Amino acid sequence: MTPEEDMFEMASPLLKESIRILKEKLPEAVEDPVWKTLRDYTKTSGRLVKILILKVSANETEKQYKVHIVPYFESHLCLTTMLFQKGRDIDKCKTGGMIRWLGEQEKRLDDQIEIWRGTCHFPTALVESFELIKLADHLKEKKKTMRNQKSKDKK
Repeated sequence: MTPEEDMFEMASPLLKESIRILKEKLPEAVEDPVWKTLRDYTKTSGRLVKILILKVSANETEKQYKVHIVPYFESHLCLTTMLFQKGRDIDKCKTGGMIRWLGEQEKRLDDQIEIWRGTCHFPTALVESFELIKLADHLKEKKKTMRNQKSKDKK
């Protein structure tokens, strides 16, 4: 196996657990008014379609394996399809455009960082305004509950 494959194999159990927790917990969290700002900013609505795992290649050391875990909802599918169909003479039932949508999301965040740079500490402001600590706690609590249930099921 290549070093990349070895790192992926080591990361797989954590990724699998993260996907399971997100699939179970995110749909209800998306509806929670606490995360309205984040939901509006990310244009998130509808059912969770899938979880995207995107390999990050910048600034990794030899022993790091960085990924972005991206929840992909119906609203995102709709946006990617509109991007794919825009300016093309194709069947309106054809879908696509995910890579372009991802690129646009990254550019949007980069632009926001530039706007905020110098006015405040961006990550702190982002975390606070989107209630990301509460969301992380919410997901961690679910993980703990799932582990406890597994222990009970084994007995």
